[in-house]
Amino acid sequence: MLVYLFLVNILTAQTDKVCSSKVVIVEDLNSIDKCKAINDKLDESEKPKRQVFLRLSHLNRRFLRKRKPDSKKVFKAKETVKAISELDAKGIKDNSGASATSNKIIKSKTSTSVFKLYEVDFIPVFKNCGKLVGKDVLECFKEQISIHIQNNFEYPKDALEDEITGKVTVHFLFNKNGSIKIQEVIDPNKDKILSDYTKELIKKLPSFTPATKNGIPVPLTYQLSLDFSL
Repeated sequence: MLVYLFLVNILTAQTDKVCSSKVVIVEDLNSIDKCKAINDKLDESEKPKRQVFLRLSHLNRRFLRKRKPDSKKVFKAKETVKAISELDAKGIKDNSGASATSNKIIKSKTSTSVFKLYEVDFIPVFKNCGKLVGKDVLECFKEQISIHIQNNFEYPKDALEDEITGKVTVHFLFNKNGSIKIQEVIDPNKDKILSDYTKELIKKLPSFTPATKNGIPVPLTYQLSLDFSL
């Protein structure tokens, strides 16, 4: 019983410490509410100031779930390639031109599409994650985004002076050329101080190797939310 209470006290202390950090990484909105409730109970001198809650756009189960089936067009192209390969193996027919055309259809669709995290064969890889494989790559991917936010976050001065708070959600691309492209920023505030700051913060993410599908670099769409709190 004493050991149990000791462990509970340790976990509670660790949770309190995390919730009082400048940048708090959370999995869902409930986690934000829990942290804010914990912080409200602290003395004024202990309450965190100029804080942001960072929520990434995915969970492991989304990344690992079964991919969506290919479209009918791509499926038909794959079946054509398979049939031609079987005929070639039997020495009945040689039609390399048709095979090349089918491959072009697949590559063309891949090169013009935008994919989600769980739809690609390999996710974007930051420099510090290069030697990892499997789930470790995903964990490192999330970690590098979190570290970037933690190391570079400073509450915008203008927002601080005007006591502006709120949740900003940003949708962006990990482009196939290795750049970041902002797609959309959702900010409930009329002035765009927080959204402009968030865009600049995301644009400065570390360099990365783009995602790939069918051996081709592809753009990957991603989303994260920053809940600014004073």
